[in-house]
Amino acid sequence: MFKRDFFEDTKFTLEHGPSLQSWLETCYVCTTIDPAIGKEKDACHAVVVTVAWDERGHGWVLDLFRQKGVQPDDLLEEIYRHDRLWAPKAVGLETRGFQSIYIYNAREKSRDTGQYPPWVPLKDSKVSKDLRIAGLEPLARMKRIHWQDKHYALIEEFCSYPRGKYKDAIDAMAYQIELAIRGRAIKPAWDDLPDEARKKAIDEDRWKKKLANLHISGYSGRTRDWYNI
Repeated sequence: MFKRDFFEDTKFTLEHGPSLQSWLETCYVCTTIDPAIGKEKDACHAVVVTVAWDERGHGWVLDLFRQKGVQPDDLLEEIYRHDRLWAPKAVGLETRGFQSIYIYNAREKSRDTGQYPPWVPLKDSKVSKDLRIAGLEPLARMKRIHWQDKHYALIEEFCSYPRGKYKDAIDAMAYQIELAIRGRAIKPAWDDLPDEARKKAIDEDRWKKKLANLHISGYSGRTRDWYNI
């Protein structure tokens, strides 16, 4: 399904600095997780992948964690590392696979660190894993998936699919489409306002988001936790 030439000329080098931060502010950054747990030889990989989606619909893989035999606390630390480093606008996770193992640990970790990732539950749907992955084919064919040298394992999963042994990383990538489309589809209400009113609206919205991330509600006094969704 994914030909190797889809990924030719799409490799890039990430250079840290002010220019990177400026560019990231123009993108919609998402983190998605495949929380596989198991120590068996043929166990799946646990995956955390963060992608920046630009206004042209190109996805730039910023960070990828892909490892077997990961303990829940170690995977949680990796998720929080992605959140600290890239400040994603959404951290998507399957509620079915994540709930029972991570809810308590995530709650405790956020209380201890003061860091509250913007969790977005990805509810189990009737769409199969293979159908979700197939949704990446048009993007790959149009060379809109960009990767770095250290993420070569992701490209190998793409090029060996569907006969390859593993598809954990590309499954996590497939959830990126849902988050990116969901995030881009919502047009901010301030877009049509005059300059001064728009600036005020943006500032107010940022403050509300900050309160939400701190789990503080200015209206009902109720906590807004992802694990209560």
